[in-house]
Amino acid sequence: MYPQFCAFPVQTNQDDPYLAAVAADFGLGNRRPGLILTEQGGNLEVLVSSDGRTAVLPASDVRAGLPENAALALMDAVEEAIEDAVETEPLDSARITRLETTLELLERCLEGSEGESTD
Repeated sequence: MYPQFCAFPVQTNQDDPYLAAVAADFGLGNRRPGLILTEQGGNLEVLVSSDGRTAVLPASDVRAGLPENAALALMDAVEEAIEDAVETEPLDSARITRLETTLELLERCLEGSEGESTD
């Protein structure tokens, strides 16, 4: 069941600009695209940033599923974040590694959801 693409409420104190851009492009309003990683009681651990940061959110706040084109745009956004990180001086190799790990996770999740409805 997990990981699973989702939309979660914006976290204004830690809003990821790459996820915000995807939300704007796909009309997600005050939600951001993410990935449910695990369930912990009535809460969900959700990937909430392009560099792999997670948050534990109430399950009632998280909407499971994401249109496939928004999921692909999320992957594109992480690729853009990697490109931006590579061009930044000084080079932050730990951040690049976190971004690449996030991209790999998103790719695996998308492959696992092929054939399923994500809208």
